[in-house]
Amino acid sequence: MTDRTIDGLNTRTTRLAQDPPAELPEWMATIEHDNIRSLSVGLLLDLLTLETDAGRASSVARDLAALAEGLLLAGGDEEARAIIEGLASRAHELDTPGGSACRAALDQLGASDAPRASGKPAATPPVPRGYVDGHTRPRVGTGIAAARQAYTEAVATAETLWNAARAGEQPDPDAARAVIDTLARLVSDAGTSLVALTALKRYDNYTFTHMVNVSVLAMAQARALNVNGPLLREFGLAALMHDIGKVNTPAEVLHKPDKLTKEEFDIMKQHVVDGAHILRQTPGMPALAPIVAFEHHLKQDLSGYPENVGSRTLNLCTMIVSIADVFDALRSNRPYRQGLATSRIRAIMSEQGNSRFNQVLLKRFVNLMGLFPIGALVRLSTGELAVVTSEHPSDPFHPQGGPGRAPAGRRRGARSGGSRSGSAEVPVKDFSSRVLAVVRRIPRGRVATYGDVAALAGRPRAARAVGNIMRTCTRPDVPCHRVVAAGGRLGGYGGGPAIKRALLAGEGVVVYGLRIRNLSSCQIAPAAKRRRSRPIR
Repeated sequence: MTDRTIDGLNTRTTRLAQDPPAELPEWMATIEHDNIRSLSVGLLLDLLTLETDAGRASSVARDLAALAEGLLLAGGDEEARAIIEGLASRAHELDTPGGSACRAALDQLGASDAPRASGKPAATPPVPRGYVDGHTRPRVGTGIAAARQAYTEAVATAETLWNAARAGEQPDPDAARAVIDTLARLVSDAGTSLVALTALKRYDNYTFTHMVNVSVLAMAQARALNVNGPLLREFGLAALMHDIGKVNTPAEVLHKPDKLTKEEFDIMKQHVVDGAHILRQTPGMPALAPIVAFEHHLKQDLSGYPENVGSRTLNLCTMIVSIADVFDALRSNRPYRQGLATSRIRAIMSEQGNSRFNQVLLKRFVNLMGLFPIGALVRLSTGELAVVTSEHPSDPFHPQGGPGRAPAGRRRGARSGGSRSGSAEVPVKDFSSRVLAVVRRIPRGRVATYGDVAALAGRPRAARAVGNIMRTCTRPDVPCHRVVAAGGRLGGYGGGPAIKRALLAGEGVVVYGLRIRNLSSCQIAPAAKRRRSRPIR
């Protein structure tokens, strides 16, 4: 990580903070106190719908009944009526532990059709905001050394919180707040050196680094929206604890190297419910934390999981955490795959974006992370080389560029005027290296088409770019002659078609004219037969 990298992140954060989106007031309304209380009530009602454990269902129903009683005594008849109606509908509809718990709660309230005060003392609504300004926070240094120390300490704290929850104990909210205070101060005061640290892959334990990375990336996004102070820390703490429900997921499912079966994926999906239960029962945890833990796998259209949830508008913190969660999961090494290149992540997130992510927030995140930094040499979908000269004002997935020249073309000043049409497929160094790695694995006597290689290199639509790479490749360790055009046509080759035909014939490939005749028997891994990518766990 260089000073230039950190400076670039700082510049992008400042620029984004100075240009808030038009949707910001609407997003901020989703995290106002009244809306959070409404979301907290909705969360408890959803937990009753989904819960299969009688003890947990009874605990949720009792909390709702106590909240309704407190609201009645405080004059909140309308809110109390909504809670009682929610309990009554589930008592009638559910033949599950949740339904039984709702019926018991209604008996506790002594109400069926209309709410009335019970005369009991008002209960404190279980919806704490979590952070109150005024307490003394630790002094922290600045710069990369301080960021590295804070990150290391945060990972250790995350492990402690995780182990406590796994042992059936409550995670220590004071320890969590202390580490979030330090991380938030660094995100706010020390620029984004901490964000850059999240890209390091030296840590072996994904679980704890992922907790910290999502927290840092969520706070960086919030900071770029001018979220500060206690609310920024609340976002950070909710993000840190978003996956805590996985403490109850069996290790053989959590770390399985192969694709999960339907039954195993159903077990995996339970972590959002378990996380909400753990966090709502942890004193001092902000109200956003169990909501985010419950919602972070829901898409904008409420598909995803958990299924069968009530109607809702996802709050700002959930939308931010969802982006950070997927981004860090895709770039990290997992038991079932290696971490993906940034360009591949960009493609996956933009493809999923229509339903999975808020598009405005996703584009701001791409701008924040600088996935197409100025000066990068890229290959366009047309097959041409170009240099990124500026970020697109409204679509960071398609940066603006001029004609590229390597190596000088990588320098910021290497522009020749005029913009190129076509979208940037992937930084050339990154994509080319993956293409060459794929080609090296093609065995003697076998061939692959440009489309096959593009798919295996992670960009199925970049067949033309593969052809250009093959035509210009002169490396003796890369058998470029084994890569052919669609339908078995020989395609381009640096040494010319005659030499390519002779090399293939010497390896047993049958070539007539400029076409391979036995393509069906010597082609490897056709792109059309490749498996779909696995869902993000």
